Amino acid sequence: MEIHFIKDDSKYLHKSKERTPLLGLYSGFKFLSRLKYNKVFVLSCDLPKINIDVVKNFIDISKKHECIIPKWKNNYIEPLFAIYPVKKAYHKAKENLNNGIFKLAKLIDKSWDVCFISIENYIKRWDPFLETFININKISDLELLGKEF
Repeated sequence: MEIHFIKDDSKYLHKSKERTPLLGLYSGFKFLSRLKYNKVFVLSCDLPKINIDVVKNFIDISKKHECIIPKWKNNYIEPLFAIYPVKKAYHKAKENLNNGIFKLAKLIDKSWDVCFISIENYIKRWDPFLETFININKISDLELLGKEF
């Protein structure tokens, strides 16, 4: 097994004053594209309680679709817990960075075979309390999580 650390592509570091997850995704897609990977499962680093059954089912579903994206009832998507087609996502991320489009929802191209998975109706079967989508943004989130252990 090989482990690689991928630095953000410096070409785009100064294009935006804000740091954007899109730059990290782009850099990862670019690296994996060179290695000829077909798909990648993107997981946010602030999701400490990812349910392995959810991951396994996403991988299964990805055998029939290019892209798998979780979606809430209010149509909000979870682009940092998703499976992407590496080469297509690399090109789309590059295009978006060049055009100053940093919103992750805009990474998904309409021409892709995307399967939106309902979080409340489908993912809840494997993760009844939807702990997979609990994320840590503040110290208080971390403190709450610590009380569970």
